[in-house]
Order: sequence, then C-alpha cells, then structure tokens
Amino acid sequence: MNELGTLELARLDRLHRSAWDLAVTGDLAAIETVLRIMDQRDRLLGLYPSKQTCQREHLELLVRAEGNPGGATARVEGTEHG
Repeated sequence: MNELGTLELARLDRLHRSAWDLAVTGDLAAIETVLRIMDQRDRLLGLYPSKQTCQREHLELLVRAEGNPGGATARVEGTEHG
C-alpha cells in the first residue's frame, strides 16, 4: 500500500475509535457511522470484488443454471476461465 493509502487507513482508524464507544452503547447514528467507516476501510483495502467481477460470476452462474447437455463447460467471454 502506498503512503496515501496508509494515511487514509490511519484516519479511518481514528474516526472508528471516536465513534466506537457510542456505537456499543446502542447509539444508532454512531452504529451507522462505524459501519460506514468499516465499509470504506474494506474498499480501501480491496476486500470487495469489483462490480465487473461480480457481473461475470453472476453470468457464469446463470449459464450453469440453464444446464449444459452432455456436461459441456460453458464459458463466458471476459472471464478468467473463458
């Protein structure tokens, strides 16, 4: 991770700590804030697949669900497998 990413993670950590105490007492606004911070951290760290990856995986599942007579393997253009 580059220097800017490291700085952003540190900022998110500080924000997370500042909202955490209220969140664990049940403060709904603080809970929402903590969840948004966690989501942003996950995105920054690349823990979510890209939208394009999700779409390709969905298409592969749809093709498989329709069945392939004779056990042929379906390939979707643009996938790692196709």
